[in-house]
Amino acid sequence: MLLNKPLLYLFGVVYFPLFLDFSGLALEYILTSIIVILMSIEVITARNVQLPSFFFAFVFLFLTEISLLRSVNLTITRDIVELIKPIMFFLVFSYGVSIIKDLDGLLDFSKKIILLFLTMVFFGLLESKVDFFNFISSIIYKSSREPVQFKAVLSFISPYTFASILIIPVFYYFSLLIFYKNKSINLVFFLISLLCLVLTQSKTILLSFIFTMLIFPPLLLSKHWLPGRLRIASYYCIFSLIIIFSIPLILMYAEENLRYLYYGFEVIYEQLYTMDMKSIIYSTPSISNRYEQLMDVLLFQDVLPIIGKGIVKDIIYPESFYALYLLRYGVIGIILNFVLIYYFSQYAINIARYLCSVDKKMMCFFLALFAYSLSLPISYLSSAVNDQTRSGFLFYIILGCLYAGNKIVKSK
Repeated sequence: MLLNKPLLYLFGVVYFPLFLDFSGLALEYILTSIIVILMSIEVITARNVQLPSFFFAFVFLFLTEISLLRSVNLTITRDIVELIKPIMFFLVFSYGVSIIKDLDGLLDFSKKIILLFLTMVFFGLLESKVDFFNFISSIIYKSSREPVQFKAVLSFISPYTFASILIIPVFYYFSLLIFYKNKSINLVFFLISLLCLVLTQSKTILLSFIFTMLIFPPLLLSKHWLPGRLRIASYYCIFSLIIIFSIPLILMYAEENLRYLYYGFEVIYEQLYTMDMKSIIYSTPSISNRYEQLMDVLLFQDVLPIIGKGIVKDIIYPESFYALYLLRYGVIGIILNFVLIYYFSQYAINIARYLCSVDKKMMCFFLALFAYSLSLPISYLSSAVNDQTRSGFLFYIILGCLYAGNKIVKSK
């Protein structure tokens, strides 16, 4: 039963219905409550609370309370709900730690996550290309909002949140291409995962993917414990050349099938010639909206925004992580989040290093998690991708497993 329960939680959280058109975010709040209750039971039963995670949760809870108190006259009920997030993420992290008892447990749970990601990729492809599945997804998940129709969104409300998560399966299959057998099968799954990411039509996450793809192989080359570094360089060069020579075909396909993505990049590209920062900022609504939201936050915040000054969802609701966290938690909150990302990346690479001589296939999964951590600073320009209920659940349960797995491999 223990082996099935994590799988049930993973699929239950990701595929829990939203029905946005009928109930707004009510079911999302219900899902949050269910997670808190179930994770509380699991953590109390396991009696496994880690002091570092308790510290981070306490600090974020404290920062949230300060933020609410500093804008008490502007606070609405939806603002107070934010108090539950640090508690929920702490419980999810603790549960992640508690289910990893040994290396076999870590690998077993990792395989469950890979299976989950694979179903997410195929769901994203179907909802973005098939009328029937787009219709079903519009009812259950993404609503009838015009901007998200025929885009890969799943249950994550915004395409960029889903796109950010898809970085993991893309780099998992890319790593398998380099280090594992069955090259043709892994190439197919890599291209399918990449296509799903593109079909979210998130410009920022696509740029994040390109940035990560540029730095990921060179970083792997610097890891002396990895075998076949010449093969890494070869694949990197081949992949780069394929992309370069495929650009005309990619542009033709994008112009015909991904018009939002194509025209967004086209407008930005045209404005870059002017070298006029204002023209670039106001070249597309997605950039200008985030810029203006950041300006609103800076005007609302203190001159030295060390701590947050309000949740104030009814007044300012920034999309970008940097604007949102600056408003709610201040510079301290942004720094603490990047500390978490740093540990996420270090735990992932440490486990990958150990698995290099034990299980190369699973090593590739942890390399993909490392790549995901590299992508987050740019992905955060689009939104606070790990601050939502579902994406946050995935991030913190994986972080908990990495924390436990890191302790296991260090003891060997």
